[in-house]
Amino acid sequence: MAHQSKRLFNDTQPLHHLPRKARQLLEAAALLPPVTHPAPGGTLPQREGHMLDGAVITDLGPTEQTIVSCVLHFQHKGFRADRDFTFKPMRPAAQSEVRYLAALLQVATLLDHSDTQSTVLKGAELQADSIVLRLLGPDAQTDGALACRKAWLWQPVFHSRLEYAIGPRAKSAAAGQPAAGSDQDEPAGAVFGRQLAVALRKWEPRQPGAPATDFLSFTDQLAGVGQALAAVGAFASMLKRRPVKEAKRRLRVLHRLLSGVVEQQNASSDLEAYVSGRPPAAITELQPLREAWECAGRQQQNAMRAWLESDETARLHASLDQIARTPPMRRRKSTSIRVAAPVLLEELCAELAERQEKVVADRPKTYRRYQESLARPLGAKASGAPASEADRLLADVQRLEDRIGRWLAINSLNEATADFLDAWAEQQAKRKAPQLFGAQSVLAYRQARRTQGSRLRNNLAGDWRPLRASRLRRRVNTLLNQLGRH
Repeated sequence: MAHQSKRLFNDTQPLHHLPRKARQLLEAAALLPPVTHPAPGGTLPQREGHMLDGAVITDLGPTEQTIVSCVLHFQHKGFRADRDFTFKPMRPAAQSEVRYLAALLQVATLLDHSDTQSTVLKGAELQADSIVLRLLGPDAQTDGALACRKAWLWQPVFHSRLEYAIGPRAKSAAAGQPAAGSDQDEPAGAVFGRQLAVALRKWEPRQPGAPATDFLSFTDQLAGVGQALAAVGAFASMLKRRPVKEAKRRLRVLHRLLSGVVEQQNASSDLEAYVSGRPPAAITELQPLREAWECAGRQQQNAMRAWLESDETARLHASLDQIARTPPMRRRKSTSIRVAAPVLLEELCAELAERQEKVVADRPKTYRRYQESLARPLGAKASGAPASEADRLLADVQRLEDRIGRWLAINSLNEATADFLDAWAEQQAKRKAPQLFGAQSVLAYRQARRTQGSRLRNNLAGDWRPLRASRLRRRVNTLLNQLGRH
C-alpha cells in the first residue's frame, strides 16, 4: 500500500502541488494503519516484517506527526474535522495537505481491498474531468471498481471523477509526452476552457438549505474562484471583452467576500493554536477576543452562505460554465497554444514587472495586487512550455505567492486585533476603568504576531530574488527559445 500511495502521489502532483516531504508523510501514514486499526474480527492484521523497513517515523517533528495523525483520522467516515481539536488549530496550508494526503491514502487502501496485494497501480492519467487509474492483476477489476465507488474523500478534495482501466498506460503518457488531444497544436481556446472548467469544479453552486460538508469549505471555494480569475486574466488578450467583462467583475466581488471569510477563519484558528498551552490567567484574558472573533466568523459565514445560494451567484456560475464550454475567443487570436504561448508569456512577464515596481513596503494592498498577478502564470501553466524550465519557474512563482499570502494573513490578523483593542478601550472608558485593563494577554498576542509578520516580510527577499524583473525576463527568454526549438 505504501508503494501504491507513492505512485499515486507522484502521478497526481500537477493537481495537489504538495512538496516532496509530504510524500514521506503519506508513506508513514500508509505503514501505520496495520498497527493502529484492528480488523473487523477484533484482531490486528499481521504484515510481513519487510514492509516496515525504511519507515522514518522517529524523524518526524511534532507538526509532521500531527499531520500523519489527522490523515489517519480522516479515514473514518464519521470523523468531524470541524470538531477535532488537533485539526482545527492547524494552519490552512497544513489542513489542505491533510485533505489531499487522506484522499490519496484512501484510494491506495481500497486498491488492496481483496487483501491479496495482487492489484498493482501502474499509473494515474490526468484527463480533462477525471483521473484514470491504470491497474494490473487478477483482482484489479474488483479492487478498481470498489475504489472508485467507495473513495468518498476523492471528489470533494480533487473535484474530479475517479475512474479505472485495466492495462498499463500508453507509451506516450508513460514517457511524459502529451496525451492525445492535449498536444502543443491544441487550440488555445480549448486550453483556456479546460483551465476554467477545473476551477469551476472547485466552486460548485450550493442549493438553498443544502448542508455544508467539511470539505466543501470556504477555503476550497476561494481557491476555485481565484483559479477562475487567474485563467481569465492569463488569456484576457485572446478573449472577447464583452462576454467576459461582467463575469470578471462579479468574480472579483465574490473573491473579495470569500477572502474576508477565510481570513476570519484563519485568525480564529491561529488564536486557538496560540491559546493552547498558555496559563489559565492568559486564557481567561484571551476569551473575549475568542468570543468576538467566533461571533464575527459566524456572521460572515451566514452572510456568505446566503450569497452563495443566491440566484445571482448561480447565474454567474452558469455563465462561466458556458464560457468554459464555448470560449469566446477573438477571431484573429484563435490559434494553437504553441503559437499563442510566446505571446502569453510576454504579456505575463510585462504585467509582473509592472506590478513589482508598484509594490510599497508598508502598503499591503500593493502586495495583494502583485499576488493576484502571480496567480496568472499558474492559470496558464498548460501553455505548451517545456516541462523542466516551466516547472521550475512555476515552483518559484507558487512559493512566492504562498509567502506573500502568509504575510497578508498575518497583516489582516493584526488589523483585526487592533480593531478589538479599540472596541475594548471604548468599553473600558464607559466603565471609567483603565482603557487596556485586562487586555495584557491580547497585547502580548498582538506583539507576537507583529514580530512574526516582520520576520515573514523580511524573508520575502529570498523568494523574491528568482522573480525580480531582470531575472524573470531572462528566464522567460529561455522559455521562448526552448519553445522555438520544439
